[in-house]
Amino acid sequence: MKNLKHFFKGFIDRKGNYVFVATVSARILSLLASIIALKLIDATDLGYVIYALNIMTFLIPLSGLGIQQGLLRFGAQLNSVTEKKALFSFVFKKGLIFTLILSAAIFILSYFIPLEFPQSAYFLRWLSALLISMYLLEIIKVQFRLEHNNKKFAYIEIFYNFLLVIAVFVLGYFFKEMGYTIALILAPLLTF
Repeated sequence: MKNLKHFFKGFIDRKGNYVFVATVSARILSLLASIIALKLIDATDLGYVIYALNIMTFLIPLSGLGIQQGLLRFGAQLNSVTEKKALFSFVFKKGLIFTLILSAAIFILSYFIPLEFPQSAYFLRWLSALLISMYLLEIIKVQFRLEHNNKKFAYIEIFYNFLLVIAVFVLGYFFKEMGYTIALILAPLLTF
């Protein structure tokens, strides 16, 4: 029982409770954004966007070659702030270059790869920018985790999902499926 009490004290001291609340809040807000999109956008048109989004969701972990996770793993082992900043700079630049190349490749390939729903290719081209915006958001979140600033990480996570809900509502209301697409791309960029 004493170990459990010690665990929870350490969890709270490291602001783990903020991360937990942020994770739960993010899931709820993400669900709310999906419900709003379903209510505002014609099901067929939304289906084309979601088909393209599913392709992008599969590719998002490839953004930055996944080295932002390496930043978290290896950055935590570094002792000096200078070394951590140098590693962040290296990872940020290399990851961004790869993400830009991957995004451009998806944009170009969307003209040539036959999709089950050809209308989705248009949204896939737009959503290729999602790789860039999500990479930038994720690298910033990893940096806060690396700095042991779980509170700031949690605020960013909640703020991003809150912005997503607002953007989906406003842009989805006025611009339907295109607004939803733009909301997905802009929300990560407006977060920081």
